[in-house]
Amino acid sequence: MGQTFTFDFGEITLYPSCMLTILKEGVVVVDELTDELITIAQGFYKQKPFVYISQRNHAYTIDPKVYLKVSKMENLMGFAAVMSNPTVIDNTDVEKLFLNSIPFEIFDKLEDAMHWADHVIKHQSKL
Repeated sequence: MGQTFTFDFGEITLYPSCMLTILKEGVVVVDELTDELITIAQGFYKQKPFVYISQRNHAYTIDPKVYLKVSKMENLMGFAAVMSNPTVIDNTDVEKLFLNSIPFEIFDKLEDAMHWADHVIKHQSKL
């Protein structure tokens, strides 16, 4: 099992191969929040490869430019979004444009995203 931490912006669960976030309704993901997430990831994973999984249970806003910063993390091997709302899925196409150097997959079940993360880490390369 992972370690779960609660913040004012949502929850983060740290697993051996992935960082799972569930952000609160109405959060705006900009540079400051991205820096905080990167700091948490770097502190926990250090140089160990990991996958970032965003479980999107609530509506929130993401400045797609933050992905340019995220994509520079050398040990980030992939990015997954877990959601079932088709409108939100359409928005991820824009996000993918900014995160083109890292595999970005969309899942409707958390278990599938976790299995994909394990696969990516097992092969330890940006697919």
